[in-house]
Amino acid sequence: MPSETLPQVSFGLDKKVTVERRVEVRYTRRRTSFARPAGGSRSAVWVATVRDISANGIGLLLRHRVRTGAVISLQPLGKNQAKRVHALVVRAQAVDGGYFHGCELTECLSEQDLREWLV
Repeated sequence: MPSETLPQVSFGLDKKVTVERRVEVRYTRRRTSFARPAGGSRSAVWVATVRDISANGIGLLLRHRVRTGAVISLQPLGKNQAKRVHALVVRAQAVDGGYFHGCELTECLSEQDLREWLV
């Protein structure tokens, strides 16, 4: 969920005030995952790097931009059987090496599912 920039109010400080909308704890985690458009062709698979995850959101890096409003299906690589998730892209921003995508999960992760994504 994106932060919201509030109108600047001068209190002798030259900083923007932002409001954090996240309700769930976000965990920083670099994890390689398979990604593809939800409901799309199984042959259209990308490699994504998960940068952070919470029970209701995920931040990931892709080499290309995915449009806002698209739903991405994500499956982590590895030996554990972490739950496949679907994520709605709410923002995409160019960064070194590709695009960072801030996404809302279409279904909240249980505590156990989140733990498996963090392993």
